[in-house]
Amino acid sequence: MKSERHQCGGFSFNINGRQISLSSKSSNRNDAVRLLKRELAEAQAGQPVGTQIDRTTFADMSRILIERYKASNLRSLKSTMFRLKRLDAFFGNYQARDITADKVTSYIAERLEQKEPGTRGAEARV
Repeated sequence: MKSERHQCGGFSFNINGRQISLSSKSSNRNDAVRLLKRELAEAQAGQPVGTQIDRTTFADMSRILIERYKASNLRSLKSTMFRLKRLDAFFGNYQARDITADKVTSYIAERLEQKEPGTRGAEARV
């Protein structure tokens, strides 16, 4: 990972060939250094880095999944799209980072009240 300092209190660095640019939103050098250290530690721990992860929504993840199914010419695309509609009804307004284990458990509990057991497992696998 190569990093460089910007005059505005931010940094640019490369992770796996992808350039990440972040601003500390401060002209204070210490703030920028603290931000860089935190982001580099997260990157080394294998966690997503950068501002794009903060903007990723459930809809973005659904679109990526559908594109992958289409590119792989998977026959289960139609049933996956059907299941994603149900998931979208629950998670549609969520940011990806906010979809936690307890939210998934809440979704499963809600579905248990609504539908027969055979359909829930397929949705959980999506």
